[in-house]
Amino acid sequence: MSDIPTLNQRIEAFAMLGRILQDCAWEHDGESDLHPIVHEGIKKSLEHNHWFIPAHMNYALEAIGKMLCKEKISQWVSHYNLPEPDDGKQLNIGVIMAGNLPAVGFHDFLCVLISGNRISAKLSSDDPFLLPAFAEVLERIHGGFGKLVSFNEDKNLSCDAVVATGSNNTARYFDYMYAHVPHIFRRNRNGIAILSGKETPDDLQKLAMDIFLHFGLGCRNVSKLYLPAGYDFTNLIHALHPGAYVGSHEPYMNNYRHSKAMLQMQGIGFIDNGFLLMLESKAISSPVAVLHYEFYDDRAILPILIAKSVEQIQCVAGNSEVYKNAIGFGKSQQPAINNYADDVDTMDFIAGLGMH
Repeated sequence: MSDIPTLNQRIEAFAMLGRILQDCAWEHDGESDLHPIVHEGIKKSLEHNHWFIPAHMNYALEAIGKMLCKEKISQWVSHYNLPEPDDGKQLNIGVIMAGNLPAVGFHDFLCVLISGNRISAKLSSDDPFLLPAFAEVLERIHGGFGKLVSFNEDKNLSCDAVVATGSNNTARYFDYMYAHVPHIFRRNRNGIAILSGKETPDDLQKLAMDIFLHFGLGCRNVSKLYLPAGYDFTNLIHALHPGAYVGSHEPYMNNYRHSKAMLQMQGIGFIDNGFLLMLESKAISSPVAVLHYEFYDDRAILPILIAKSVEQIQCVAGNSEVYKNAIGFGKSQQPAINNYADDVDTMDFIAGLGMH
C-alpha cells in the first residue's frame, strides 16, 4: 500500500495549510504547532528581501489561504483526470520559480502536488524560505509529502517535465536546457487597466492597489492604463493617494528618482504626483515607479490594441461593460484557483503527461 497521500488527503492537507496561512496573514498564532513554522518563514523572508514588507506579505498569504478552501480545491480538481498515486510511479516535475512576490511560485507547487506527482523546485534566491515552510507544514500533516517535495540549488534539473518562470532573457536559457522535455516556459507579462472616464472614486482607489501592491513588481500588477481621449487626470491623481506609503520605501523611491532624472534629461514630459510618474507610451511594461498610459478614441479599437500585445498582457482590470474579459478593479492580485499564468492550464498540462 502506498504511503503517498491520496487525492482526498492532499486536498485536506492543502485546505489545512490554507487556514494556517490565513491565520498567519492576520498575525494570529493559532492553536497548532504548525503556525510557528510559517511565522518563521515569514520572518526570514522579510529580513532577507527588502522588497517584501509586512503589509504585502500578509496580503499574499491571505490570497493564497482563501484560494485553498476545501470546496474550491475539490471543485477545481474534479475537472481533471487525476489517478490515485502508485508509490514510485509519480512523474518528477521540475519547477523553476520566480521570486518577485512572496510565494509567487505557489500555484505551480500546488498543481504538481495536488496531482500526486513529485516536485523538484529551484527556488529564487529572492524568496527561498516561504515554500520550504509550506512544504514542512504539509509533511507534518501527512508524512507522505516528504517523498514528493525536494528543493534544489541547481537550475539543471533532472525531470520528466518542466514549468519555468522568468524573464525574456532566462526564457532563452530554459529553451536551451529543457526544450527536449515537455514544458511550460513563462516570460515577462504585466497587467493593464481600461478606464472609461466614468469610474467611481472607489473604483480608482481599488485601481491604486492594482498598481502599487508589491511595488508593482508582479506580472499581474497594472503597468499601463488605456484612457479615453481627453481624459481628466484630476480624480485619478487624487485616488492614487492611498499608494503614498511607497514613498517611505527607499528602494522604490530610488527607482522613482532615477526614472524621473532620466526622463528630465531626455526632455520627455510626464505627470508626477510625488511617488509615481505617469508617462504616455505605447509600451505595456513599465519600470518600477512608472505607469504608462495610452489614449483611445473608440472602445471598438480596444480588442485590437490588446490583441497586438496579448503575449505581454497577464490580465485586464476594468469594468466588464467596457471590456468583457476584464476583472474588477482591486482584484489583480487575487487570482482564483483556476486562473493560470499566461492562460496556460498547468493542471491540464500535468494531467496530460500521465503516470509512468
